[in-house]
Amino acid sequence: MFNRKHPQFAICIAQFINYFSIPFGSFVSLTMMKHCKKYTATLLGFLLTGFSSITLCQETPLAVYEGSTACDAYVRQLTGIPANLPCEKIKWKLSLFRSNKYKATLTYGLQAIGNPGFIENGKSFQIEGNWTNSTGTPANPFALVYELGRGKNQPPVLLVKIDESILHFLFSDRKLLIGNAGYGYALNRIQN
Repeated sequence: MFNRKHPQFAICIAQFINYFSIPFGSFVSLTMMKHCKKYTATLLGFLLTGFSSITLCQETPLAVYEGSTACDAYVRQLTGIPANLPCEKIKWKLSLFRSNKYKATLTYGLQAIGNPGFIENGKSFQIEGNWTNSTGTPANPFALVYELGRGKNQPPVLLVKIDESILHFLFSDRKLLIGNAGYGYALNRIQN
């Protein structure tokens, strides 16, 4: 029944179908009980496990971006990293989904000496929410800008699309954040 080359895909499809059959479950169970008693337990098992299909069949990202930024006061404000914690850089991994959801994994801390990592591996956390897009920056009124919502009373994270492979962080006035010799404010596309 399942394709052995792509078992995860086949399982997701089966669970997706089972998830949407839940409203009709009682009708289907009654019909199966009358005509095929030996399949009732199997059908009931599929219907009950259908509730877990949403977590098992995760949405594929539209695009995934990575990069490192300085951990300055403005970026700390956007991310919620307290000013009293030691933080020199932030490594970002941003996933944008077709459903207009996003997930960003941030690792922050002090730069390790002699390698690209962090002292004591840094600290990681995730931010999630909805993204929208709009147009316009002071330098380019037609530029595509992604706005990553952060919840009530929190400013969105703004990123301008430089090209298909690069997003660049913006201030709230939509001007580019300017990097230094150690860090920039660009994320590079790594997937999709």
